[in-house]
Amino acid sequence: MKSLISFLLLSTVSAGSLSGQPANLRSFIDSFAAKNNFNGTIVIEEQSKVSYQKSFGLANFQFNIPNKIGTKYKVASITKLFTAVLIMQLYEQGKLDVDKHIRDYLPDYKGEGGDKITIHQLLNHTSGLPNIDTVGSMESALKYGVPLYQKPRSTDELLNDHCSGKPVNEPGKVFDYNNADYIILGKIIEKNLQQDLRPGFIRKNSPGAEDEKLGTAVPAGYHYRPGRHLLLQGGPEKINA
Repeated sequence: MKSLISFLLLSTVSAGSLSGQPANLRSFIDSFAAKNNFNGTIVIEEQSKVSYQKSFGLANFQFNIPNKIGTKYKVASITKLFTAVLIMQLYEQGKLDVDKHIRDYLPDYKGEGGDKITIHQLLNHTSGLPNIDTVGSMESALKYGVPLYQKPRSTDELLNDHCSGKPVNEPGKVFDYNNADYIILGKIIEKNLQQDLRPGFIRKNSPGAEDEKLGTAVPAGYHYRPGRHLLLQGGPEKINA
């Protein structure tokens, strides 16, 4: 988490005050990455021109595989940006109205909020639906895992089993960052366009998405366990093994 936060801060500073100082910028980033044991890739682009790009550290510690410029990273909730763009593209094309409700686009949606929650409220996390992330702390995640995301589930199963609960807040009244909202939006996109929301479809329809094949290998995920002074590969469910 520290490395991620540091990376975001670094990107913000670099793109602004340091963008006109290539030599100083390169030295600053190299020093920062070494000092903080950063593993990842940093790219700075302004007006479609790349002024800096470099990869640091390892994609896989076990096999000593380095990160490269072409390394594909797991982007997690960045997929929400693509989902929102696709929704607004459908709106621009007249295929979707953000003021209409879930059940207008998913007639079989079984949740009580189907006729109350709008597309706009899903987009800005004010649906009022129960939050599907029930893990209260990192310590709990490390100890017990995060079963919702560690077991294979289809998007239909996620929709029916975890995104159709009774609203706990009046739609439009309370902000609550909730993955359920964007799972529903993804299903609305699939229903509208009659195709599943796969990476290839996102690349084709979302501005700025990379137009090349996804690599078969992605960096491994690691968790640091302070009590054991170990960096362990895999999700929390493997750490106590």
